[in-house]
Amino acid sequence: MPTEDNHFLSDTREKLNELLDSRIPGKLEPEKYTDLDQKELAQSINQLIHFLSQISEFIIPLSRGELDVTPPETKNYLAAPFKELHSSLMHLTWQVQQVADGDYGQHIDFMGDLSEAFNSMIVSLKKTKSRFKKKLAEEEQLNKLKEQLLLPAELHKKLNLITESLVNLFKADFARIWVVRPGDDCGDGCPHAEVHEGPHVCRDRDFCLHLLSSSGRYT
Repeated sequence: MPTEDNHFLSDTREKLNELLDSRIPGKLEPEKYTDLDQKELAQSINQLIHFLSQISEFIIPLSRGELDVTPPETKNYLAAPFKELHSSLMHLTWQVQQVADGDYGQHIDFMGDLSEAFNSMIVSLKKTKSRFKKKLAEEEQLNKLKEQLLLPAELHKKLNLITESLVNLFKADFARIWVVRPGDDCGDGCPHAEVHEGPHVCRDRDFCLHLLSSSGRYT
């Protein structure tokens, strides 16, 4: 029947044009069509409208970062990519919270470029935390050294405390404290006093190095 066919085509065109115009149209009324094929096609178009309506209600909040939304029904296969994105974002949100709680062992490999950026951020955070802990430990050791140096003790013990702390704090091979003052062993076994030429000759006996404290290797 040409008139009924024209109505069906007009109704269908109207719905499709609304979809193409990024609007969710109302559904067709299959019962008003007598042709069986038109009824079935109207029902299929209504199913498409229903699926697209679900997707629209799902992805608009998702685009605003709202993850607490109900995903479309399982049989809505058109929504599968958006549901997968939603699931990935939910998991990523959980991982970010774990990182915020201090777990730097998190790693992602399911979100392309975002995965690379996230993993790089974790590496950077781990390095920053490591540097911070090292700096904090150094400050604690220095404060402890200051407190110990303020306590009554003989000078050589305080100097030994300083060199030992330097070796431990900076992981140095050794640390030494020297002072410059006139020589006191020039005629009693000083190896430099007996040299008269070459690089090891003593050039000024008023400026000799005297070792006061040594820690670490070669001690």
